[in-house]
Amino acid sequence: MSAFPQSGDATAVVFDLEFTAWKGSVANRLSRPGQFTELVQIDEFLGFIGCAPIVAFGRDDLIFVTNLRLYGIRDAPPLPPYINIVR
Repeated sequence: MSAFPQSGDATAVVFDLEFTAWKGSVANRLSRPGQFTELVQIDEFLGFIGCAPIVAFGRDDLIFVTNLRLYGIRDAPPLPPYINIVR
């Protein structure tokens, strides 16, 4: 059984997140105080994807959830189904 929608007009949003980084932050896995994977224009992306399944390489869905909390966005609809193509 495929994780992808099975209809004639299926739509999915395939994406790759880019986020802020500081010198040495990747090496220390963003573990220092004040370092986090900050997304910009998160509202615009959420508006763009609508309810289409979202597909990425890795657990970018967790970065979305973290940023929604970081920015205090409480009225966003739930994220649509997420497909991690790393499996």
